[in-house]
Amino acid sequence: MNSKPIILCENRFLDGALTASATGDGNVLNLIDYRTFSHWKGVDLTTVYIKVVGSVSKTANSLGISGHNFGSAGATVSLECSDDDFNVDTTVALAGFVPPNDKPIFKKFDQKSKRDWRLKLTGMTEIPEFTILHAGDYFIFPKFPHGSEFAPIEEEGVDEGVDSAEGHTIGVTISNIKITSSLSMKKVDPSWYEDTFKPLYDSHIRLYKPFFYAWDIINHPKDVYYMSMKRGSKHKAPFDPYRRSFKLDMVGVDLL
Repeated sequence: MNSKPIILCENRFLDGALTASATGDGNVLNLIDYRTFSHWKGVDLTTVYIKVVGSVSKTANSLGISGHNFGSAGATVSLECSDDDFNVDTTVALAGFVPPNDKPIFKKFDQKSKRDWRLKLTGMTEIPEFTILHAGDYFIFPKFPHGSEFAPIEEEGVDEGVDSAEGHTIGVTISNIKITSSLSMKKVDPSWYEDTFKPLYDSHIRLYKPFFYAWDIINHPKDVYYMSMKRGSKHKAPFDPYRRSFKLDMVGVDLL
């Protein structure tokens, strides 16, 4: 059984002043600015807390992290929440786990409603470093992507190389992998499109703000990507005649 695609746009770590428990290499705000080329890096192997103290309780049921070295560093990653800045109330939202590699992380958990949130990193053998941190309620699409030839991800190497006059490759360096995907939804309920998807599209997706994307988190949990709407793509949602259809063209980078 295939699961329906999900994306994570929300971020509880935007709900207040973001702080780190220790001074790091890079501004901690780099973790919430959507940029994949800036980072925050610790300075030693002590336990790290990245914390936000909000103003009101808000919900979250998923965690997204990208551009990290937690797998290589053997870090145990967990997410905690509180209503009193972790003085007495400390609730574990997502129990500690060690990522198997340094690929993007997307983890679902039972929804919690709290004011304050913090990411906890412990047990590292290398100094931890990462670029993107999200926590919030994921958005689920109503159907599996349409089309018998649906390709979850297409990859293209971004490289610098030199070829000889005869066409032999003399040398090549791949800096990263460009990834693209087209998510096509056919015959969805018009009220779902207008009341659920369109507000998210208007406030986040069409502004080219990135999001975490998992096309089938049950059967392909490793296929997690940090994407944004492809620049120059057009969005339309025709009726046919009582349902709506649309396509979301996405692009991202698989950091090497």
